Amino acid sequence: MKKTYKVALVASVGMLGVGLAGNAFAFHDGGVAHCDGCHTMHNSNNGAINANGGTVGTGITSTLTKGSDASSTCLNCHQGTAGGYHVKTTTGPVDATHTNAGGDFYWLTTDVRISTRSTSLAADHGHNVVAADFGLVEDTVLTVAPSDGTVAYSASNLGCNSCHDPHGKKDNNINPLPIGASGSYGNPITAPGQEIMGNFRLLGGVGYDGGLGGGLSFSAGDPVAVGKNGIDHTDYGSGMSEWCANCHSGFTAADTIATHRHPAGDNADLGAVIAANYNAYITTGDMGGDALTSFDNMVAFERGIFDAENDGVPDGALSVTTTAGPDAASNVMCLTCHRAHATSSPNMGRWNLGMTLLVEEEALAISDGFTSVQLNNGVDISTKYGEYQRSLCNKCHVQD
Repeated sequence: MKKTYKVALVASVGMLGVGLAGNAFAFHDGGVAHCDGCHTMHNSNNGAINANGGTVGTGITSTLTKGSDASSTCLNCHQGTAGGYHVKTTTGPVDATHTNAGGDFYWLTTDVRISTRSTSLAADHGHNVVAADFGLVEDTVLTVAPSDGTVAYSASNLGCNSCHDPHGKKDNNINPLPIGASGSYGNPITAPGQEIMGNFRLLGGVGYDGGLGGGLSFSAGDPVAVGKNGIDHTDYGSGMSEWCANCHSGFTAADTIATHRHPAGDNADLGAVIAANYNAYITTGDMGGDALTSFDNMVAFERGIFDAENDGVPDGALSVTTTAGPDAASNVMCLTCHRAHATSSPNMGRWNLGMTLLVEEEALAISDGFTSVQLNNGVDISTKYGEYQRSLCNKCHVQD
């Protein structure tokens, strides 16, 4: 039976002054940021251009963005050194403290050898967002999002704003109350009945158009989850696969066509046997694990926790510091095996799903100038699991 919790809302004490006097907001902070962070009225700042291209007063797009497309505008801030809010780095993850839970768009620019005779091409490493100013181009193989045909999202339209609503609206582009803080970090509402939390990671809510200006309407709202920038540990409650199905229709356990696919979704419960496998499994050959410490961020899952009031508040039962494993009512989801942005592995796998021993890929990549922690989003496979570790599918299925 799934677990439903009612979130306790914490009233603010000692509000300073009036209005926003007592609040310190980050740039997005769950809602729309200041407009000139992304837009420019005249492509001019003290007489110098402040958008990509053109001259002072010219060269800006019809949407007046500082990049030539939506993703380029995002990457003006979200590309940089490893860690924190940078989703595209210039070198890839460099150690376990400089990772992003969604993966790294860096891998869309780099081929990776996966055997002495085979190379994983850059374009096969993740969502090929179009960001012309940063050299990222559309996928020429998967020209539409894989789906059952109900949704046919074109690769030429794929950008950061396909998934993230840059203006931070709630369902149906309506905020019933002001957004008081980000919905990503488990913050309590400071003034119950007066404020709401933003969507998790600014993901588009019910009715969001996928950045197409009305060409699509999301049927599933943002998932219940909490995460923290720069820490590769998001705790998922529910709704992730259903949200992915806004574009990848037919891929959840609730869809008829999915009977021939690996189950994923809120009703794809692990059950007692698989949950026990997960909790006992540490590495290939070591089944001495404990349910209190068995969580592995390389094999994420959902805890079957729902936001009872559908008010956008991440449930207090979720935590980025938890080490607990699943129970029978926990479920597998899309991000159990994949990351949202990009990885060094084909099909943006959390690990290379086509390798027998995971250290094989590391050895080849190291010979090509990468480090082992780069390849697995900050995880050194040989250190964490050992040189004979087989596919992490075994965390649930134990066939090694």
